[in-house]
Amino acid sequence: MNLQRISIAIGAFLAFPFFILSQDLSITGKVMSESNEPISYANVIVLKAQDSTVASGVISDEQGFFSLSTLKKDSYIMKVSFLGFEDYFKDINLTENLELNSITLLEKKEALDEIRITATKPTLKRENDRLVFNVENTSLTEGSVWNILKSTPGILMINDEVSVRNASNIIYLINDKRVYLSGNELQQLLSGTTASTVQAIEVITNPPAKYDAEGGAVINIKMSKNLISGYNGSLYGNFTQGYYPRYSAGTNHFFKGKKTSFYIGYNYNDQELSRINDERINFKDGNQVIGSWQTDIERNTSVRSHTANMNFDYDIDDKNTF
Repeated sequence: MNLQRISIAIGAFLAFPFFILSQDLSITGKVMSESNEPISYANVIVLKAQDSTVASGVISDEQGFFSLSTLKKDSYIMKVSFLGFEDYFKDINLTENLELNSITLLEKKEALDEIRITATKPTLKRENDRLVFNVENTSLTEGSVWNILKSTPGILMINDEVSVRNASNIIYLINDKRVYLSGNELQQLLSGTTASTVQAIEVITNPPAKYDAEGGAVINIKMSKNLISGYNGSLYGNFTQGYYPRYSAGTNHFFKGKKTSFYIGYNYNDQELSRINDERINFKDGNQVIGSWQTDIERNTSVRSHTANMNFDYDIDDKNTF
């Protein structure tokens, strides 16, 4: 009994430093304007000070509050940004949970001048289930549609990965019609499309019932005219050599006509995983081993899958699609 108590105590003592080192930490705060108004949908990103890689990122809520979690003890650089305001930077040496005072963003003078001279309607409009970001009268129309998404309130883009309220399974619409393209294909399409064709970006945080099971959010790109008709297709493949080789291959094809659009995609995935676990525990009384426990586990898993999907749309008129 005494030996058992000693073993438990030693185990707890050895595990305690590991628990401290691996403990997740958080940073919380509130984003405010100079007029002491909360700024909702601001991008809050934390970069590792060592190499400027992104450690975490969130969007402030309707009251301007944000919470960054699952951070480790480290040195970081915090960046807070919102359209029309100067970027805010703060060096942080995180050793414990950090609760910041209000972060005040300063308005850009040129943004105020731009709004005073050229704006004829609100840049950002809140509706029941969405944010409507009007871009027709801003300097953003000088770039590409993809660049507009980077600046759209409510959208967080890290390394070209798009998320809305921590949801990365985004459904994309163009003029209320779904676009069946992969993430890379959509990025290429929007990067090559001039922003001057865009009227507004709608960020739908509470999607209609027909999208609930598929995506966490919907981004609807409202354009003054439809994308140019034509064909877009790709072939892709991936190979990884570990204990066993793993590979995948697929193809996507998208065609848009005047009244029709057609999408077909196929993917094949082949992977075999090998997991080996060898564990040995010795029980000692002083320097003498009085018992041991050993486990050897080897597990092989094989997965081969085929995935195909197809979609066809026919525009009967401006309001009805088959």
